[in-house]
Amino acid sequence: MNHIRRRVRWVIAGSCAVVLTSTLSVVLARNVDTVSWQKSVAVSIELGVRDKEGQLGSYEARFVAEGPKKTLREATTRVQGDAWGSVTFPKDFKPEGYLPDGKYTWKCVVKGKVVTKGHFAFSGD
Repeated sequence: MNHIRRRVRWVIAGSCAVVLTSTLSVVLARNVDTVSWQKSVAVSIELGVRDKEGQLGSYEARFVAEGPKKTLREATTRVQGDAWGSVTFPKDFKPEGYLPDGKYTWKCVVKGKVVTKGHFAFSGD
């Protein structure tokens, strides 16, 4: 008989927990306007290079970005065959720190030679 009473108490307690959880969810859903929200926005630019025919085999691509105040940032990646070698600005570039808004020029250097270059505008807002 004790075994049956314990089981009945557990079922009742379990039912109360379900009701309490459901009620709590409804209460939380009603208060969504009172929650303090934060947001996250990431501004990034992907730069890439590719040996279209895969003739070099494995190589290191070094990307150099020059900012409005002539500050230099660099990132490197190892590339295999005809795969793309990509880096993300500013996340992959060193040294880390403040980046002024404005126009940036970039180049990719492989084995001491500039293989491609370009420019982009960056704003941290």
